[in-house]
Amino acid sequence: MKITQTFWTGLNDGVTNLDIKAGWRSAEYHWMSWALSCLTLRRQYERVELYTDELGKHILIDVLKLPYTKVHLIFDESFQCRPELFSLAKIKTYSVQDEPFLHVDGDIYLWQPFPKSFSEAGLIASNLEMDLFFNKEILETVHEKGFKIPDHLKEKHKDDHIYACNAGILGGGDLDFIKRYCEEANALISKNPDKLELVDVGKLNWLIEQVSLYYLSKKEEVSVSYLFEEPVINPLYEDYWRFSDIPHVKLIHPVGGCKKEAFVLNHLSKRLRLEYPSVYYNILYQCQHIDVENRLYAYFHNGPLHMINGKKKTDLNVAEYINGTGVKRTFARTIHLLHRIDDVYLANFWELSNHINARKQDKFTGLLEEVYGLERNKYIMLSKLNEDHVGIKEHLYLQDMHRYALASRFFFSENWMEHGIELAEGVEVFESSWDVNVLSENNDGSMLMENLDDTGVRYVITLHPNIMNLDIVETRHDGLDAALLSHIGKGNIRALASELTKYFEDDLTIDNVQYQKLLFDTIKRMAFENLVEVK
Repeated sequence: MKITQTFWTGLNDGVTNLDIKAGWRSAEYHWMSWALSCLTLRRQYERVELYTDELGKHILIDVLKLPYTKVHLIFDESFQCRPELFSLAKIKTYSVQDEPFLHVDGDIYLWQPFPKSFSEAGLIASNLEMDLFFNKEILETVHEKGFKIPDHLKEKHKDDHIYACNAGILGGGDLDFIKRYCEEANALISKNPDKLELVDVGKLNWLIEQVSLYYLSKKEEVSVSYLFEEPVINPLYEDYWRFSDIPHVKLIHPVGGCKKEAFVLNHLSKRLRLEYPSVYYNILYQCQHIDVENRLYAYFHNGPLHMINGKKKTDLNVAEYINGTGVKRTFARTIHLLHRIDDVYLANFWELSNHINARKQDKFTGLLEEVYGLERNKYIMLSKLNEDHVGIKEHLYLQDMHRYALASRFFFSENWMEHGIELAEGVEVFESSWDVNVLSENNDGSMLMENLDDTGVRYVITLHPNIMNLDIVETRHDGLDAALLSHIGKGNIRALASELTKYFEDDLTIDNVQYQKLLFDTIKRMAFENLVEVK
């Protein structure tokens, strides 16, 4: 089957460089997404064709050198539509097909081929959506604003349930129906030019591409073959970005706001780096002159795998963390606490240290020492990370690559508990008697300071370097995560699993499959978070 993709840059009139975010947190992730999408499709299919414009061809083919088998320049000056209505570009691609096809969005990454039955299917979509709020809202809105609505959509907003066909993948062999569907989508926009200003135009994309597809197929009794049979009822599509389960997933599809989630960005970039390093580093090289998200790139001059070429930018001045905004951010809770209990406001590191060492013992001493001790360690780690020493960063970067590769090869197999496990290099674990996270400018922690008796509850906190953003990550852990971090040591997972059974029911053993799966998922997630390393 022919695979197609659409990249229309009309959303960025006048832009001639790579600074196109398209919903991603920064442009680099946009291009990483296109690269991973194209490359994973090409791994499964011989024909992957791109429908684009001149700028799109320049970026994806000439600059990023993605291996599309054919490029169609179908978007020129004759293609006129509002930038917000990007789905009309995809709909044009659907409409010009003259053989069975499957269109795949540029934010879908494929690890398994599509079902063989798709080659005979008349109409294909990713999945059914049921009762997602935005589909109902736009249906209600166009009725309320008096849009000229096609028969298959009239009064549907009054139904008990609202459905749509997700068009992350869309296609099939019933080209006559698909062309009629495309005509209906274009007509809904062209017949309502005076109404567009009355609505959030971008939301019409869901209506004309996905809601309309479902109800038109129902009206004409055209059967839809779905890749995922279970309807999606959560707008975040959480089950569709399970990077940790690669390659045992059909596909990954981070929709909408997921494109700004740190979890998604972390996995997207590191997965591309792991599987297609030359493409990953080319994207970094091409993006180094635009306002990219990742501060790490500026620190390398002929760094790991010669990832960056060119002049090294100015390093972060560690003095910023001693005097100024850095200290205020790093010691925010200590500063806030001292202001509350001693009525002093100290923003200089040395003044903080001297004041705490000189003050008399009182009921607040234990809390103050724990808060200051945590933030002092974080400050020291952050200062070391930002020293003008590329070798330190390169070591951490290579360790990050190594651990991600190890975690990616860690599967729930017969001997998974025989693997060794230990804290990842650079991770520091703290136990606190109080929940220090309640201390902030927005939460004065009054209840915490009024009840300073040690209740016996222990809070487990980790600090670890995030080399990709040149920062120290502080995380509070509870439940199984906290227990695991408190008992991890040199040894294998079986020994750790046995030790952790005491936190569950008395008769639980390490042979319990549900317990094993829970522990496995916890360990793998923490391995991807650079907290533990599985040998």
